[in-house]
Amino acid sequence: MNGSSKFGVQLCRSGRAAGLCGGLMAVALIAGCGDAEDRDGDYERSTDPVIPAPAIAPEPTASPVHYEPPRPSHNYDERDGVFYSYIAAVSEEDRKAGKVAGDVVTFAYLGERDGRHILARVMPNGTITGRSSCRSPCRVITYEDGTQVGYNEGSIIGAAFADALNGELEIARLVRPTPLPPAELPPSPIPAASRTDEWTASELALISEWQALNQRCRGGTDANAVAAACERRDSVIAPALAEADICYGRAYEAAADQTLHRCTGDSLHLTP
Repeated sequence: MNGSSKFGVQLCRSGRAAGLCGGLMAVALIAGCGDAEDRDGDYERSTDPVIPAPAIAPEPTASPVHYEPPRPSHNYDERDGVFYSYIAAVSEEDRKAGKVAGDVVTFAYLGERDGRHILARVMPNGTITGRSSCRSPCRVITYEDGTQVGYNEGSIIGAAFADALNGELEIARLVRPTPLPPAELPPSPIPAASRTDEWTASELALISEWQALNQRCRGGTDANAVAAACERRDSVIAPALAEADICYGRAYEAAADQTLHRCTGDSLHLTP
């Protein structure tokens, strides 16, 4: 209550100036209401407009890059030295029968002879089980038994010849000869001398011992004797024959035609 309000109250209580009292009270009430409005206004919230924070645009993300590894220039699936393995596709019929992995066929490239490139199918230990050849450009593939098939790079043999013709295969110089059946054949005779095979006495002795050891190694029944014969043949006699430039069989020969002879460019060596 302000000073004028207090004065009006005291004046009314004294009973003096009764008319003036009513007017002063009315003024005091109006002034008090104004003070209250002013005090309440001190606590009113600001009515200024709220400025929103600027929106931050998300950083653009780079689209994923699809990586494609380079395709190999060769067809073979695995290489082990001069041996190249190819995995055959599994046919639908084999899949239905439960087969999930293709057969593995391994070749060694024996180089070119008389215009024909020669591949040998080999076992993991290097033993030759068959040969085939094809000219360049390859149109017809010929097996050593005379069978012929058309060239198709989609086949296993076709893919191998494509690698050979494209220079993807290293020539195998040191491939083991195809073993002969042990029991049915008699010991190989000592090869006769010719214009290219003129044996000395020491060479004939080596050849004779190699053939005897080879026969025991292949057809023996005593395990210890077989192991001893194979060890001496491969570790002692074969290196001595190689030192004398004597080889066994040629890359293009069938197993039955292979003999010991003076080494030439297409010969199969007895030692790696």
